[in-house]
Amino acid sequence: PRSTLFPYTTLFRSIPVASSGAAATGMPHGLVRFQSFGSAQGLHNLVVFSIAQDASGYLWIGTDEGVSRYDGERFAHFGVEDGLLSSVLFAIGIAPDGNACAGGPTGLVCWNGERFSRAGGDGLPAVAVRAMVSAHGRFWVGTDRGLYVRDPDRAFSPAPGWRGAGPVTALWADPAGLLVGDDGKVLTSTGDGVWHELSDVGLTGDRIDGLLRDRAGAVWIRSALHIWRLSPGATRAEDLSAGMPPAYYSVGVMSMVNGPHGEVVFGSDAGLVYREGDRWRVIGREAGLQNIGARTVFVDREGSTWVGSVGLSQERG
Repeated sequence: PRSTLFPYTTLFRSIPVASSGAAATGMPHGLVRFQSFGSAQGLHNLVVFSIAQDASGYLWIGTDEGVSRYDGERFAHFGVEDGLLSSVLFAIGIAPDGNACAGGPTGLVCWNGERFSRAGGDGLPAVAVRAMVSAHGRFWVGTDRGLYVRDPDRAFSPAPGWRGAGPVTALWADPAGLLVGDDGKVLTSTGDGVWHELSDVGLTGDRIDGLLRDRAGAVWIRSALHIWRLSPGATRAEDLSAGMPPAYYSVGVMSMVNGPHGEVVFGSDAGLVYREGDRWRVIGREAGLQNIGARTVFVDREGSTWVGSVGLSQERG
């Protein structure tokens, strides 16, 4: 790629997060502006729900009709004729070898340099793949039948010690360990096969659709109706849903990321949202987001923020 580059359903619906009070509008870090990409720029499908960046710097974009790859100048489209199991996708992620993988209703395929291949999903059952994350050379994949892991030079197998009972709809990995959304529960592990549930912290049993650990060590948990923050050492999670704009809700959407300035950034119907003190602030049309319904958010390795909506937008400047 020549320039700086950088989880879902075919049908989606807007479900409001419980709110009271209005979020403030504002641009947090100087003059934020976005450049938009759509069909005129070669994006094959405008319903963007997942974004990932491979080891070579290419941006892979999961859409309502296959996958597009952006090299900084142009988009290339890939469909079932290029090895995808279905044009319907649930998640896009990057395997430990640096190549893009696509999860859908019947399994996982990974890019082999020329096309998507089933070899990337060896050992997985032919069930829906909802989430994926790479950590310490291992590839963790959340499916409707639980959590699977692939070690180097081996096929996928059920995660050692996994004791979840529901579909795995959210994953997070960092040096502190793994966070896994098992339907309405959050389980944690250092990857050693011992799992602990974040029980009695104030969750309501809603299906977990997003997990993140911020730079201060706080765990953020997102469901269709709530956003919680569990601070380091706390025994109860704060429910921060009040004042949060409603959000598009669809499994597999990466709806929150660690932003380039240390904040946690969320996607919502009103645009990008972040927490400032005790209130939410929104980055929307005034910052150049033409389509403010932000379904997915991604920050590339160079620190640029990308937004998937009706089309694709990149923060400029």
